[in-house]
Amino acid sequence: MRQLDIVKNPVVPVTPSADAINATVETVFGEWFKVRRIDDVAHVFITGEVGCTRAYPELLAQVAGARDIKLFIDSPGGNSIVGVNLFHELTGRVSETTITGRCFSAALPVALAGKKIRIERKARILCH
Repeated sequence: MRQLDIVKNPVVPVTPSADAINATVETVFGEWFKVRRIDDVAHVFITGEVGCTRAYPELLAQVAGARDIKLFIDSPGGNSIVGVNLFHELTGRVSETTITGRCFSAALPVALAGKKIRIERKARILCH
């Protein structure tokens, strides 16, 4: 029978700091939204996983005071609770939603906040 070697310097797990974890998450997932204001119109580009790296109240703060909001969505989905909350917060404020690529899962309720919904020919919707 073979005898096991005794480990003289065991590996001690190290818990990374919250900043290191957040930096890693942002590197992997990237930003999930960007807002560009032109006059009183907020153009919101949702391109990542909804609600993954930044809290949705940040998005709401950036569109606050806008006369109109236009959404552009190419998202694989994300946090469904955030998607439904954004639907409730943005309904009646979004004049137009344009689905430019994927509009999957949690991104779908966000898209439905628009009074007018357009989908590009190459775009796809997934509801489950």
